[in-house]
Amino acid sequence: MFPPPPTLADWLFRSGRRTTKLLGVGASPFLAILAISAAYEQAWLTCGFASLLTLAFLANLLLADWECAPVPPFVTGFLMLGTAAGATAVWGLDGAVWLFPATLGLALTVPAASRWIWLLSAILMTTLIVGMQSSLANGSQLLLALVVFALILEVILRENAITRSKVLGLVVRDPLTGVFNKRQLDLDLELAIERVRRNRQPCTLIAIDLDHFKPINDRHGHAHGDQMLLDVATAIQRRLRRIDRTYRRGGDEFVVLLENTPLAGGSLVAESLRTIINLLEGSNGGRMTASLGVAEFREGQTAAEWLHDADSRMYRAKVAGRNRVIADGAT
Repeated sequence: MFPPPPTLADWLFRSGRRTTKLLGVGASPFLAILAISAAYEQAWLTCGFASLLTLAFLANLLLADWECAPVPPFVTGFLMLGTAAGATAVWGLDGAVWLFPATLGLALTVPAASRWIWLLSAILMTTLIVGMQSSLANGSQLLLALVVFALILEVILRENAITRSKVLGLVVRDPLTGVFNKRQLDLDLELAIERVRRNRQPCTLIAIDLDHFKPINDRHGHAHGDQMLLDVATAIQRRLRRIDRTYRRGGDEFVVLLENTPLAGGSLVAESLRTIINLLEGSNGGRMTASLGVAEFREGQTAAEWLHDADSRMYRAKVAGRNRVIADGAT
């Protein structure tokens, strides 16, 4: 059995942790050499920036292993900027080559929203220093090279982000309906239980099973059945809040997770979902119906027990005549 996939936030954290570890292992030795060279030249400011940046990368490396918060990106960005500028001020064009790894480091560590501000600041500042020390022509060539380098980095990072988003969608979503799949449901139930215990706010599950759906594929074909499932998933999504989640467990079964919602509120939502499904056209021109079970999380339950409670209510709704909602404790 495969382990449940991570949420997007978990995946981004793990990806960022890998980046900080690579930077810590790969960049720290070279930055240490730069700091020693700057100290030999008695360029103490440059030595200080390079030393602090080395320590920041090493701290990120160690903290990433312990899954603690790394040194803030603002701090590492500032140290990268100072190190590149200091190296340029001490060694001129020879020192300006440090701006290229600094640009790469900024692109990998600072948030995307402020990445270009950091990059342009680094490029303009170092170009100005080179222009003052050497010539305007040298400064202009450096500026052009750095801008092209930054643009290439931006394209690569954006394409990488798009690819990652697509891969995550394939892992955690049902390919037919676009809602989350059972593997994501298993993970989200555990996370929801943690939030309930931490925040002391109610959380409710709705188990949904379409009535008399299984014979439809045999009578009308899989294409017709797939379209009905897609219509149901779309209708459910439109009714829910942005913080709520919908899952397809397989076949004609869906589950809805309602955050910060008690049993009474979950029952009202379930009834509205039943009504919405009734408005959809089923096979032979009739209306679709569904049986729904509602269960609020109870302290001491496991995720499997909580889901079983919702399922048992749903099955009771089917036994009671279908096309109805039964909530926890209802008769």
